[in-house]
Amino acid sequence: MQSSVKSTATRVLIQSSLQRYNNGNNTAANWVRAQTDLAAVFQGDQQAALLLQAQVFPINNTGLAGDGSVINCTGSSAASIDLPYNYPNGTPVTLGDPQYGFPPALYPNFTFVDIQINSTFNKTIAFFDGRTIDTNNDLLLGPWLVNETFSLVSITTPIINNTSSIDILGWLTVVVDGRLIKSVVDAIEGLDQSGVTMLFGPNNVTNKFPNGVLYNSNHGEALRDESVRFLLPPTERPGNPDRHSAHAYGATDPPFDWTKFIAIKTGFTEDNGAANNAGSLISTKNEDGAAVAVGYAVVNTNLVDWMVIVEQTHTEVWGPIVHLRNLIIACVFGTMGGMLVLAFPVAHFSSRPIRRLRDATRKSVTPLGYGPEDESIGSYHGDGTENDDAATQIARKEGFMEQLKRLSTRQKLTKAERKEEARRRQFRIPGKVKDRKHLIHDELTDLTQTFNEMSDELMMQYEKLEERVQQRTAELELSKKAAEAANESKTLFIANISHELKTPLNGILGMCAVCMSEDDPVKLKRSLGIIYKSGDLLLNLLTDLLTFR
Repeated sequence: MQSSVKSTATRVLIQSSLQRYNNGNNTAANWVRAQTDLAAVFQGDQQAALLLQAQVFPINNTGLAGDGSVINCTGSSAASIDLPYNYPNGTPVTLGDPQYGFPPALYPNFTFVDIQINSTFNKTIAFFDGRTIDTNNDLLLGPWLVNETFSLVSITTPIINNTSSIDILGWLTVVVDGRLIKSVVDAIEGLDQSGVTMLFGPNNVTNKFPNGVLYNSNHGEALRDESVRFLLPPTERPGNPDRHSAHAYGATDPPFDWTKFIAIKTGFTEDNGAANNAGSLISTKNEDGAAVAVGYAVVNTNLVDWMVIVEQTHTEVWGPIVHLRNLIIACVFGTMGGMLVLAFPVAHFSSRPIRRLRDATRKSVTPLGYGPEDESIGSYHGDGTENDDAATQIARKEGFMEQLKRLSTRQKLTKAERKEEARRRQFRIPGKVKDRKHLIHDELTDLTQTFNEMSDELMMQYEKLEERVQQRTAELELSKKAAEAANESKTLFIANISHELKTPLNGILGMCAVCMSEDDPVKLKRSLGIIYKSGDLLLNLLTDLLTFR
């Protein structure tokens, strides 16, 4: 639609007439060929059929034509379009009628400003409702509803001199059939039972937000809340007649704050890096507070700030998810139930060898030399027959109270006897497992055989151990007697050698005392001789003692 309008603005005959008008020529002859050229726009292919009406305006309102258009034309296909208002006499107004056939809502009333480019050239810029219209910015007004199924839009673009990219000759406003926009909103393919396509824009006639509002220009800054509106009434779906009822055709269609429909604010203001800033919210609320799921995308054009939203009810969107969840839960619990039903019998059957091993460890063998007074657990061994006497059964099944009774009635033992009894109770040799024929030879079969071999080996080793203990006890008894005899000989030897050593030592000490009190040399010499003999005797004793050791 925009490209068709721009191609119209480049037509040479129209531009030539505008150049002559800007030079002061406003005669009817000046516009004859331009009028014919403009009428040719509304003939031809299907794309041209979308263009319904056009007016060419001068570059500003200071010329001979003032604020009015210099030429206008309405296509033949638009002659039967009745506008939604009447003449004062009640007659319907048709698009293109000379007086009222040009809808004011689709034709902007510009304010013009001249900007000096150089000493010989000024550039004219038009303003409408706070928006600039120049060589880089076109203006779209509408959609303007004619009836429930038909709407019009207008696109205004500058007529730029083909020989200069900045020379604006005038302005072109073309009224276009809004069927292309309406077809997007009315399309329901792929939207299931409750899907609806909606088109939203800012609540102003220019269809543009102020600078700094959109996601590509707000730089993450905090924004004030904006007001938005439905550009076209949403399509009613069977079974959902009340959805967006306030915005249906003929209703009040009030604008609303975009915080009431958070998907609109998110799509316009938050950059998610996707093409057209497209995204989705699987669980949100619309402007009526209804639970919905939406997908959204910003229209990729600099002409308008519009957003397309596809909405479905929360129930329909979540229906497959809930169904899948129920299937998964049913499968999980069904599998768990099947496992529980099969697991216990299979586990019971599979664990029989292990339970036989457990029972064998409980039914321990009482080693030789351990009497029934130690209250050992009854057992079987060898051929595998059980000793199920009363004491064994009681010991196997006794509980806490029964154990207390046994403790209260047990004969009091000394500390050494209790220690020995505890040692005896701790020692058990596991009994053999009843082994049967196996259809499948597996690890449990090997474990059972090895367990039985271990039990036999323990019994055999214990019996040999008893013999070794008795043999070693006898050897220790002999060693003990030899040690005692050696100890007695050592004691006698020490007593004798102590006496023999003390005798010469006493003689030496006694003669020394005599010599110390004697003045006669003859007696001293005799005493010294005795000392010498006693020392020599002591020396011989020490020599013999060291030689003996």
